Amino acid sequence: MTSELPQEWVHLNIEGVVARQPMFVLLLNDAPFGLKQMRERPGWRSLEAVRAGRVLRIDDRLQYPSPVAFDALEEFAQQLRAAQGRGQGPD
Repeated sequence: MTSELPQEWVHLNIEGVVARQPMFVLLLNDAPFGLKQMRERPGWRSLEAVRAGRVLRIDDRLQYPSPVAFDALEEFAQQLRAAQGRGQGPD
């Protein structure tokens, strides 16, 4: 989805995200907003992932190269499996 962008850590504005229409939106657990607020905001509500409720929370432990990242990754995988079970995940 962002492989054509030159930098490793991509910074996209809402227009860039909307243009790419991601299957999921990932938010850190401590993000000050969630799905409800996203559905109320122009731009965010135009994303199919937001309309379908495919907004997942991820643990900031995923950012650290340490064994705790594996715990966070397992929790993220559980969320993806649950989303697939609801018909919301990748094929």
